[in-house]
Amino acid sequence: MDFHILLEEASNHLRYQKQLLDHMIFPEPCAKYAFTLHAITKSRFRYPYGISLNSLPCHAFLYTFSGCAKLCTGQHEHALTKDTTAWFDCSHGFTIELPKSNEDWDFILIFASGESLPDYYGDFTENGDITIFSQHSPAIAATFRQIYSNAISGQDGNFLIFPKLLCDLITYLTLDRSIRNRYGEEPEHIIQIINYIREHYTEKITLDSLSSHFALSKYSLSRSFTYYMNQSLIDYLVSAD
Repeated sequence: MDFHILLEEASNHLRYQKQLLDHMIFPEPCAKYAFTLHAITKSRFRYPYGISLNSLPCHAFLYTFSGCAKLCTGQHEHALTKDTTAWFDCSHGFTIELPKSNEDWDFILIFASGESLPDYYGDFTENGDITIFSQHSPAIAATFRQIYSNAISGQDGNFLIFPKLLCDLITYLTLDRSIRNRYGEEPEHIIQIINYIREHYTEKITLDSLSSHFALSKYSLSRSFTYYMNQSLIDYLVSAD
């Protein structure tokens, strides 16, 4: 069945339904690949709006750029704050409630499916919650943006790139969870480097300049960053640019 129809039928709140569907993009589906993108939206909601959906045969990926909301799946509640990613199974439905606030909740929501998706999801949730704080993993936010950018372009052949980007997103999330479980949170000097890059992204930042600023050798800086972030410092600088 057409996913647009499924989404309409799953909506149990008419006011929420229009708010959600008015901004939703439904790319042409292609089920022969490993992962299928069914729908995506990049929206800004504010109280009293929210999302309330019954069972859908897919998974959802949700990234919060700013603001906050509360995700309810079954008997569980999950806080959605800036730079938080949520990945969850939609088969039992879910609701998202917004607090009474003057601040918008700015987010990207993706609905996708794939035969192997439950296995990846099992790995992601085996030792953690369905949410993960992604502030120090710019590749995650960048991949959400890439998927949305390709969806709104509507170019022929985009259905070929969606499975690849979804695979990237799933891999980043699963690896990020695995690394955090193994090594814990990043040490203070790594966080300071990340914050410096975020604050000075308009300037020319190089490995040499960072080495000088933080009084660390280039080798030590590069090695420790790759160890804790599972991404080279050079790649991080490119993605943050």
